[in-house]
Amino acid sequence: MPRALTDFEQTMRPVVVISGRDGGTAEYDNLATTTAVTIDYVHHKVHEGDTWESSYKTPDASPIADNANLDILIVVGDERAHFTFEGACGGDAEILLYEAAIPDSNGTRLADANMNRNSFNGPTTATYHTPVIAAVGNQLRNTFLPGGTKNQATGGTTRTGTEWILRTNTTYLLRLTNRAGSAQPASLAVQWYEK
Repeated sequence: MPRALTDFEQTMRPVVVISGRDGGTAEYDNLATTTAVTIDYVHHKVHEGDTWESSYKTPDASPIADNANLDILIVVGDERAHFTFEGACGGDAEILLYEAAIPDSNGTRLADANMNRNSFNGPTTATYHTPVIAAVGNQLRNTFLPGGTKNQATGGTTRTGTEWILRTNTTYLLRLTNRAGSAQPASLAVQWYEK
């Protein structure tokens, strides 16, 4: 175990100061380690006010029928959306992501909540629930969400770990399909930052 530094040694240690564009300085841990305090880029985008989240659950947590869908339409604007999602269902389900979906109707606009509640930045991407879909587009992902079936259902949740960088000016469909053999409550949430 390294010995503790004396007060004199602590005051004589060189300190590197990194100035930010706003005149602030980088933070570092206590004098025992003098390790720079850092955050990852995704966390930084929240601080910058460039990260949003939208979510939708079955109304009043009422269930969706077996083999029925819960859909969120993602309409990407001029900025690249760095996108993750999560889903939950009261029983077995599939979560599918499609690119170049063609809607007959976008559905109902969702609130895109900026995750920095002190920021008034708005996204170029828009999200909608219960769209009417003419064509689902190209399937990018199909994930099984285990949660049980019929009266043995206990529910489950899943979240993507690595982001998708969605194509600009393209429409995506995120679909949860109930496969529990009985009606189940369900929800979807999407989160993205733009760059």
